Amino acid sequence: MKQVDVTVEALKSVKGALSIFQTDINGISGRVENSSSDILSSCKASVNQAEADVEESEAIIEQLSKEIAAMEEIIDNCSKKIYMLNQRIPELESSIRSTETAIYNLKSEIGSLRGQLSNCDDDSMRSQIQDQISSCESQLNRCYSQKNNLESELSASEQERARTYQELDAAKSQKSQLESDLSKEKSRCANLKNKLDRLKIAFGRVENDMNDYVAATKKFEAGSGETMQNNLSSVDICIASIEEYLAITL
Repeated sequence: MKQVDVTVEALKSVKGALSIFQTDINGISGRVENSSSDILSSCKASVNQAEADVEESEAIIEQLSKEIAAMEEIIDNCSKKIYMLNQRIPELESSIRSTETAIYNLKSEIGSLRGQLSNCDDDSMRSQIQDQISSCESQLNRCYSQKNNLESELSASEQERARTYQELDAAKSQKSQLESDLSKEKSRCANLKNKLDRLKIAFGRVENDMNDYVAATKKFEAGSGETMQNNLSSVDICIASIEEYLAITL
């Protein structure tokens, strides 16, 4: 009888162990699915961040390209202005020299006329000479005024050319720096795109593997639940048979 009691207790222990295992198995697929969702969300966040990094880099490249184009326009405008000033400055210098020659000639003529006037006793002739002197003096004043205007324009043109050269040099220097920045950013963008492509491929593999894992877990849970139920039923039948036997023997 003692041996039979031990067998009943052993069967009950087996049943308890199977029940605990069944409790652990129940809901495992849901827990795995939740864990899988968290993992995929984390991986997807990394892909999204990589995409954002690429977009940001492309925006920087676009902005740098616009700034380079703006510098090229400034360089072109400065070059054209310098060309025009280089054409105009020699013309002004030539005009100033011509005006100075006219001033010299007018002064000489006025000196000569005044010499004639001082040696002339004829009133009519003196009047004519004076008129010539007045005419020459008027022309001389106009030449002085023209010379001043030409010299002012020449000074302004030379200053403008100097400023334009400075602006040109600054634009060239800035363009060179922008081109260097653009080259670096393009290289950085290429690396970011390469990283993004690798992340997408890796994410695709992880997603497929996690989906397969969840499906396998669901299949395992379903199969284990059915098996556990069959095992528990078998244990219950054995216990019932032994207890029935004990009842008869007693």
